[in-house]
Amino acid sequence: MSLLIATCGPTAIGKTTQMQHLIDTYPETFTVVLSVTTRPQRDADDDRWYRFISRSEADRMETTDIITKIEFRGEIYFILRSEMDLALQRKPIALMAILPDVILEMRKRWIPHSLVCCKIGDEDGYRSRL
Repeated sequence: MSLLIATCGPTAIGKTTQMQHLIDTYPETFTVVLSVTTRPQRDADDDRWYRFISRSEADRMETTDIITKIEFRGEIYFILRSEMDLALQRKPIALMAILPDVILEMRKRWIPHSLVCCKIGDEDGYRSRL
């Protein structure tokens, strides 16, 4: 059996930090669903969380594969069915960090998911739920 866990919250609240903690603590159980983006890579560890593509690749993306497409600060971020499938083939539990708009889209499309929500400034409470 496999499970998708989505962590939802505003930008820079610690969604990736939570995923990193779980993956590092239980590497045999958890993996990440890569977000696909047109933004430039920021550091060497960035490709652990994202698959980077060009604008022209984004324009040619198969629309049936796209769950969500969000534009933020001039860059495009995708969540793809194919990336979810790949993650769930790697490990039994796949984690993804998403913005609230993505959850609404998942609910609208009846995509099964589990959700952990966080508030700004709730780092201690967030970690205690791990």
